[in-house]
Amino acid sequence: MLAAAGDALITRRLPTPFGASFNELVERISSCDVGFANLETVLRRDEGIPQVEGGGATWIWSDPEVLGDLQQMGFRLFSVAQNHMLDWGQDGLLACLRYLEHGGAAYAGSGRTLTDARRPAYVDLPHGRVALVALTTTFHDWNRAGDARSDCPGRPGINPLRIRTSLRVRPDAFRALKALTENLHLAEVPPRVKSAVPVTSNDEIMFLHHLVRPGERDEAMYELDSADEAAVMRALAEARRQADWVFVSLHSHEMEGTDPEQTPAYLRAFTQRCVEAGADAVFGHGAHVLRGIEIYRGAPIFHGLGNLFFQNETLPYQPADFYERVGLGPDATPGEGFDKRTDNGKKGFVAKPVFWNGAVARARWKAGRLCAIDLDPIALGYGAPRPERGFPELAGGDDGRAIVEIIARLSRPYGVDVTWDAPRSCGRVAIA
Repeated sequence: MLAAAGDALITRRLPTPFGASFNELVERISSCDVGFANLETVLRRDEGIPQVEGGGATWIWSDPEVLGDLQQMGFRLFSVAQNHMLDWGQDGLLACLRYLEHGGAAYAGSGRTLTDARRPAYVDLPHGRVALVALTTTFHDWNRAGDARSDCPGRPGINPLRIRTSLRVRPDAFRALKALTENLHLAEVPPRVKSAVPVTSNDEIMFLHHLVRPGERDEAMYELDSADEAAVMRALAEARRQADWVFVSLHSHEMEGTDPEQTPAYLRAFTQRCVEAGADAVFGHGAHVLRGIEIYRGAPIFHGLGNLFFQNETLPYQPADFYERVGLGPDATPGEGFDKRTDNGKKGFVAKPVFWNGAVARARWKAGRLCAIDLDPIALGYGAPRPERGFPELAGGDDGRAIVEIIARLSRPYGVDVTWDAPRSCGRVAIA
């Protein structure tokens, strides 16, 4: 049995003793053969320096001891392909990998070279071997790992899946943009985005780092980098040869339009191709919200399991860049910085309940076929004071039902039925 969770943005040690609802959640996770989570932090002490650009508004890091807390909860398999992995530079990333290895954790998605970052991770269980392939679509271009040559070392970083974006605009708009580009010499500005598409004809322009072509209507076009996707599929093929169960972890902030609860169509198609290539399950995370569940060719695709931990406001220090961005001076404290950034809790993550829910999916297979999925709803303390929120608790009663009903609503378009099992305080996914 597998227990899969979403984003473990954990920056604090677990308090002891913990409450009954947390303990019940841990019992459910640890009853499974293996637990998976996205480790959305950098394990470090004083290694590394803060980069000019972090993976978000906060430069995330954690004491390496939090790894033991997660392992005691039952998590043994971790994705480390995420947008904060280079917040503290390559030295921070390398320190994180060392702490994972010293702690005996199986991880995938980052490495000392690109080959390392793409390599599957394995866990040996009494009933078989599990493999994980992990990647991310959300990163700065300099976060990508690079391979070594005989005459040059490799580059530590993440396993990327680049997204190439181009725009179609109506002919009159295209002419206006082309004139503006020529008058302001915008085409001469070097691109500073994670992927760029070259201009190849007079019917194309580069405007604000996006390739623009004339079309019948205004629309954005997205294309996955073919070399990156091919590398993912090769890793999947290798995992399929070497393990009994193969899982894929996709960390992505991309959404359909402006709706964070919806996976964009091009990424949904990619997750289906992963199943076609041999994945037994796909875990989506990164948007920090719940998304729907899809059953494709007998394999579950969890498009978003929300947060497992969400502790991005209680870090003991942040770089000067953090304070500059919120308009505070050198004498400001972390607490003052987080107060200013959220307008004392009136905006940002802290003000929106959608970011303070999650779920742990417990999936079971029998004779190689998916036979059951239970969903344990998680509440992370929306509305609680800053020191108290961000720790997971098993949500029961009306709160648990409400969380499961969100997943049910989002799964319905995929033809998946999710119901609330009140006696067991969990959701149930109907398996055909």
